[in-house]
Amino acid sequence: MSGKHSAVRFAAAGSISTLFAAALLAGTPGVAPAGAADQAQDRPQERTTAGVNDTGQRNTQQRNQSTQFSRKDMEFLGRAMETNRAEVETARMAKNKAVDREVKDLAQMIESDHERLNQRLKAMGIADNKADTQQARAGKADKAAEHHHAMQDLQRASGEEFDRRFLAHMAEQHRNTIEEFRAVANDTTYSQQVRDLARETLPVLERHENRALGLREELASR
Repeated sequence: MSGKHSAVRFAAAGSISTLFAAALLAGTPGVAPAGAADQAQDRPQERTTAGVNDTGQRNTQQRNQSTQFSRKDMEFLGRAMETNRAEVETARMAKNKAVDREVKDLAQMIESDHERLNQRLKAMGIADNKADTQQARAGKADKAAEHHHAMQDLQRASGEEFDRRFLAHMAEQHRNTIEEFRAVANDTTYSQQVRDLARETLPVLERHENRALGLREELASR
């Protein structure tokens, strides 16, 4: 009988000890039930990852919206990019080969203005556009051929003859570019962003043309 009582007392004592220990753990600050800490760590990570994904998706959507141009837009922008590159390259040649100080100054102005235009095209996302690069390249093809021919002609000239050829080329090139940009600025089938680019670039192109024509007349009268 005493053995049975001892067993009961031992079992009861064990149960009380277990309950007491659980109560202590539950009431101790910073101590959580097993598995709770892991769950608590997982939840903030899930929220952070979701926030990053949401932000990335919004940024991608905004970038795509800014670079979604029509085929017609991209063909014009391709021509504009090639014309702009050609103007910078030709101006740099003139800075080295021209003999007249004012012709060199015009070359510097053309280079600086067209480099700024190039930065604007990049800001529009043209260089990063993946879907329409084929259309952009198609727009560049004819302009690239024209530029190659003009550069060969200028490379063969030197001295005052180079100055005269450079000014003649700049006047003709800018006249053609002005006609195209003016037509695009007034054509509602182009996107508003492209029309604004054409309209706001026109005064710069006109300044280049007028200066080239003026210097051409001055050189002819000397």
